[in-house]
Amino acid sequence: MTLGEHLERAEQKLLLLIDLRQISRMSMDQEQRQRQLAWFKTHEAHLRERILGAGIILSSPLARLALRAILAVLPLPTSVLTFSTLEEAERWVAGLLPQAGR
Repeated sequence: MTLGEHLERAEQKLLLLIDLRQISRMSMDQEQRQRQLAWFKTHEAHLRERILGAGIILSSPLARLALRAILAVLPLPTSVLTFSTLEEAERWVAGLLPQAGR
């Protein structure tokens, strides 16, 4: 099931953990960036309604700084935090679970 399908079917708030620790080994071309932007526009209402928060794990301090700068200019419809480790992100999610009804 895709994230879009989860968003459409969700009955409770969702918490996202996105692990991008391998981002230094990946790059996005213009076409991929455009597809990502189109996906966010398509699912914006569901993101607003159903996502309680998103934690993005990036091991690179430079990547975390770049993402924070992008989010300051183009904020997502939900709270997004960056973390350097999975353990930090998991602690954050555990603190939000009661708000998600879990």
